[in-house]
Amino acid sequence: MGRWTLAPVVVALLAGLAAPAQARPHTSVQQGVDAIVAGGLPGVLTAVSEPGRDRLYRAGAGDRRWGTPIPWQAELRAGSVGKTFTAVTVLRLVAAGSIRLDERVETYLPGVLRGDDEHGRREITVRQLLQHTSGLPDYGPALPQGADFVANRFRAHDPMRLVGHALDRPQLDLPGRRWVYVNTGYLLLGKVIERVTGRPWAEVVTAQVIRPLGLSRSYLPRPHEVTLRGPHPRGYLAVDGRLADVTELDSSYLDASGSVVSTPAELNRFFRAVLGGELLPPPVQAELTTWRAGGPTAPFYGLGLERFPLSCGDYVGHGGEVHGFSGLSGVLVRRDGGLGPAVTTLATGRPAGMPDFARVLTVAETALCG
Repeated sequence: MGRWTLAPVVVALLAGLAAPAQARPHTSVQQGVDAIVAGGLPGVLTAVSEPGRDRLYRAGAGDRRWGTPIPWQAELRAGSVGKTFTAVTVLRLVAAGSIRLDERVETYLPGVLRGDDEHGRREITVRQLLQHTSGLPDYGPALPQGADFVANRFRAHDPMRLVGHALDRPQLDLPGRRWVYVNTGYLLLGKVIERVTGRPWAEVVTAQVIRPLGLSRSYLPRPHEVTLRGPHPRGYLAVDGRLADVTELDSSYLDASGSVVSTPAELNRFFRAVLGGELLPPPVQAELTTWRAGGPTAPFYGLGLERFPLSCGDYVGHGGEVHGFSGLSGVLVRRDGGLGPAVTTLATGRPAGMPDFARVLTVAETALCG
């Protein structure tokens, strides 16, 4: 759901990635995947994809009770990687004339953005929700944490009640002033999609993005659906010094901010399509990749896209985490603008800190620039 804890180490990491890359055999990718598990995450599955070819790498256990590996064709929860699915759906509705990027959210959801209007809350635009510049606070503090989450993970959450918890708090800043990553805006975007289409947001994302791309292993869980449908590893959450199995959970607390389930290879296909302009007309595609300075774990942010500088270009996609799983997915955009391979790494645990994120990003650098 959230992002990795911010720390200055990422700045140093990205500076290191800007150095010229050495040629590396593909065994270096496997070594990088092994290093993620050695760093403490239970299991990892990585796909490196070019058109017509997926190379898969795995390490660690898919089920710690039996020591079995992650299935090669595993489905995993991808957390905030799903924000790109939501963002592209919104932009397809922009292209169709149903939504205007710089229109106030108040126009589509009248009366919803209550409270603290002296800081311009009712002036927040759709673009600002997409780019995390709305100034809205996050709803995360209203969710159960740690052992309380484990005990209550099958509880269904009403997304608008979660938004309400966020709106009870003061604005973080005036709209448009600065970038702050929060999930609240994407819950609101799901409601905007529903208001202009008259259909549940998940149905619209499926119809606008998942189905056209033929992503047969990618889906948004149905209401109260707590199990993963296909082959999958177990997902683990560190609680009081031990790993709790939280594979089965109700993901309604993520809603349009990150409830997607997919495979690494299908996420690679998705991001190649997004960056290749397969889903959006050129004027709207340009909006998607209009970048703003972000934070340490997302140096540049577009409209539902993150950009990480590498030694051979930019790694463009999105990262995410959800209780039990985490990942980073994207495609290489070369310095001449051409697309290179795509890389997705999904893990069966949440990063404990920035070193975990650094190891995942290093796998992308190795695979794409080696």
